[in-house]
Amino acid sequence: MHDLYTLAETFFNQFPTRFRRKAKQAFLVHCGEEFRKFGYGNADIVIQKNKGLGGENFIVWPPERTDAEIFITAHYDTPPRSGFFVLAAPLVGQAWSMAIMPIIGLISGFPLALLLNLFFSQVLGLSGLLSFLLLNVVLAIPTIVCLNLANKHNHNDNGSGLLGVFHIAAQVARDPKLKSKVAFVLFDNEEWGLFGARAFAKCRYKQNCSANAPVINLDCIGNGDTVLLTAKTKHNIWQALGIHLQDQGFNVTQKKSFLTFPSDHLCFPRGVMLAFARKSKFGSLYLPRIHSGRDTVCDIDTVARLGDAVVEYMGTLP
Repeated sequence: MHDLYTLAETFFNQFPTRFRRKAKQAFLVHCGEEFRKFGYGNADIVIQKNKGLGGENFIVWPPERTDAEIFITAHYDTPPRSGFFVLAAPLVGQAWSMAIMPIIGLISGFPLALLLNLFFSQVLGLSGLLSFLLLNVVLAIPTIVCLNLANKHNHNDNGSGLLGVFHIAAQVARDPKLKSKVAFVLFDNEEWGLFGARAFAKCRYKQNCSANAPVINLDCIGNGDTVLLTAKTKHNIWQALGIHLQDQGFNVTQKKSFLTFPSDHLCFPRGVMLAFARKSKFGSLYLPRIHSGRDTVCDIDTVARLGDAVVEYMGTLP
């Protein structure tokens, strides 16, 4: 447990943001060093460089083989300061917050838009089309600025998911049977549209293993009291893992996810996401404090406990 606490301290202090390419590459170098401590060799560790927005994925394959029977994953990039999208989540839940906040923004911005339009057209004498275009540029500036500001606090999203991967990897490395079939992948650019996972699904995933290999994705597992187990479609891994976690004493809620709780698991036919959530005042679930400066909570014991349960589950697979 001490090693996991030490690793968490390193992540949060030395790599607080993984938003720009230079910071990401420095972090991946550190990840390689950690996996070598577990006994993985240079040949097992691959940096997948993807085209476009796919970025760079960090992959650890089972030793002396090019395929894998199960994947443990997380995303290593950190989000921009876009917490206003889920500002109302503690009250109404994440789904409603994502729907309500843009509406509130439009309503609150209408008087400003009207005044700006009058200023551009009446005071500056601009044409209707030019005034409209300039108005949209001015109103878009705050959102563009926020989306380009790195969030400096990312203990839960997704420092916790990374810690879960490393905790599981440390145990898998000591079990020859599991080590021979489990691969680990850290995806890039999840925050911008699952681009790293999409690139992996199109490339190495389909070439080097069964297209139906299970993918257990860890995302925001450091803050909450309810295990959120989601999948794009219901399948046997989603069902069996849910039963296993309930038997381990976790409070589990299983959902199909697409827009509300998107993560890298959506790119894989038998992918699932694990996260810890809380209930809003109206009973709907949300992921606390994500994408904001208040994302400073990561319960290391909870991360370890969930990781232990995942390792036990993998031990039951044929």
